[in-house]
Amino acid sequence: MWFDPRCPREIAALAGKVSCKNPRLVGVRELRLRLLTVLLVGQVAGACSAVRSGGSREADLPLARPDQRPVTEWQLFTPPDGSFSVRMPSAPKVSGTPPEVDYFVTIGRSATYQVHMSPFPNPGGRSLKEVVESTPEAMVEVLREYGPRLIWSETGHASGDSCVTFLVETTTARPQTRALYRVIFDVVDLRMVTISYGAPADRFQEPRAKEFIASLTLRRGRPR
Repeated sequence: MWFDPRCPREIAALAGKVSCKNPRLVGVRELRLRLLTVLLVGQVAGACSAVRSGGSREADLPLARPDQRPVTEWQLFTPPDGSFSVRMPSAPKVSGTPPEVDYFVTIGRSATYQVHMSPFPNPGGRSLKEVVESTPEAMVEVLREYGPRLIWSETGHASGDSCVTFLVETTTARPQTRALYRVIFDVVDLRMVTISYGAPADRFQEPRAKEFIASLTLRRGRPR
């Protein structure tokens, strides 16, 4: 049984109670929960849910054919609040309410393109650099029961903000899955933005995933 992103009960349980009018920072522990929230909507958790429930074998899973169009030809999506723009292979579904919102496109049950918006995490006495650099390890920690392997990670900047980009692979899920993440820490609008692409390892297209992630542009001064 696959996790259905249209009925995200786990997200309702994990999402912080944040007021749109009075946003609050979230702690480091909550940051890890938010990373798990991202996974629950994405491909990695979908594959792992099937394993936990004794669901379909890999041969029985409907795998999507990769979209061969250049990412630059995908439709440009901008949410109503104008907070960002990104190229998507089709119009995304929306889950949650501001400031905790997911925008995602699932092709079959094997590929997920996603943008996850959440409040900015409280550094808990650590520098922003330390928070950014520790994010991949936090992701691996919340995935520990699925045999995660961090393939690579790198820090940098996106839309003028500090970010970390990393590739994770699960070794116990069937099908074995890879997911590329970029987590952006927006210190101006106090938000954490995660963009990701996940697919079965044998169909994962890293160059295409990088193009998709690079297509995200954040907008400043969004309505609160």
